[in-house]
Amino acid sequence: MPRMRKISGRIVSGAGKAAFFTQLDWVREQSLDKLGFIPYPGTLNLEVSEEDISALEALQNSYKGVCLIPPDPQFCEARVWPVCVSKVSGALIIPAEDVRIHGRHVIEILCPVRIKDVLSVDDGDLLTVEFDETGVCPHVPSPSGSC
Repeated sequence: MPRMRKISGRIVSGAGKAAFFTQLDWVREQSLDKLGFIPYPGTLNLEVSEEDISALEALQNSYKGVCLIPPDPQFCEARVWPVCVSKVSGALIIPAEDVRIHGRHVIEILCPVRIKDVLSVDDGDLLTVEFDETGVCPHVPSPSGSC
């Protein structure tokens, strides 16, 4: 049985660009098809501690993730990995490197709800993201459309 991994981080404000991206028809459709949910407009940003960067890299290296592929080359491809945030299903999303605006310490999480409201948290609060070594979370349906 795969071992559960955890990444902890502090909630930080983002650049405000994810709300547009998460509301694109192709993102909503592929998220529903491949992840089992339509994302809330925007992402939750976590600044990951240095000691948890290795767990993040292990996820990215051991499981390629699920691709969100744009129908228009004007948009970038992104990879997503199913995760849980305090038992709320979601997905870690990493856009193509040429458009990534955050450094390696900041991760973005897609969720079907505004996670700050659901968990009563705000910027500066600590949260833990869970996943298993194959990129699966027990609270998230198995993804389809692997890269």
